[in-house]
Amino acid sequence: MEPGEGMAIDTLIKPLVSDAAFRVAEAARVLTPALLIDRDRVQHNIATTLHLLGGDTNRWRPHAKTAKLGYIMRMFADAGVRQFKCATGLELSVACQAGAHDVLVAYPLIGANAARVRQIAEQHRSVAISVLVENESQVAQWRGTSVSVFVDVNPGMNRTGVPEDHTDAILRLCKSITSSGLRFRGLHYYDGHLSKYGIAERCTQAHLGYERLMHIVDTLATLGIEVPEVIMAGTPAFPCSLSFSRFLNAPFVHRMSPERSFIAIPPRWLSCRRNMCICPLR
Repeated sequence: MEPGEGMAIDTLIKPLVSDAAFRVAEAARVLTPALLIDRDRVQHNIATTLHLLGGDTNRWRPHAKTAKLGYIMRMFADAGVRQFKCATGLELSVACQAGAHDVLVAYPLIGANAARVRQIAEQHRSVAISVLVENESQVAQWRGTSVSVFVDVNPGMNRTGVPEDHTDAILRLCKSITSSGLRFRGLHYYDGHLSKYGIAERCTQAHLGYERLMHIVDTLATLGIEVPEVIMAGTPAFPCSLSFSRFLNAPFVHRMSPERSFIAIPPRWLSCRRNMCICPLR
């Protein structure tokens, strides 16, 4: 059995029996409010996620929204994970400085935010920076840049993206990307809406969506459009993506984006003793 295949969610996340391990000695001396970061636990969680991925660092594209600090991103890089997702220009800049090789800005940006990404891409030309698009006007704003482009597919989250049943619109976008002289990197498919289901129903619904996604990939292939990479599955759908057998020998790089294996921390340390770091919130 492949890692994650047939795996129940309770094998991934165990309930907390006691908070004793999280208590801090001399807590009365800590300025509050504050966040505590246990480096050993973060490293353990990174290692556990990689174990579920069969040790293949290439299959994980964590979202930087819950890492934020270059310190944490460098922990990923040290573990061999050098491809990320992010949502803002600041997160993109930090990831590039922390040793990322490949970063997707996983939100269809326009205006000043798109201009900032273009600027960062020029500053970090050795990093493969990519963006999302959901319509042809967004494609036009990236012409003449070094960024590559993913098409954002909406699997029912209804936040961004082209609806998954609009295959013709997805095809037009792919053609628009290549005809604009840009590199088509693949499809982005965020199924975060499935978190409302229990694990069994969640995976049933996720697998139905993955079949539709594979149909899109197959349709594009018949029209001569290769899909190099497919990105999916935040934390809720992670076990479902792991257990979908057609991804094991897919004709594309299959990457997942569980991000809750580490903790969000603000960008200024108060102090670090041993492996416990204390960070003020104000």
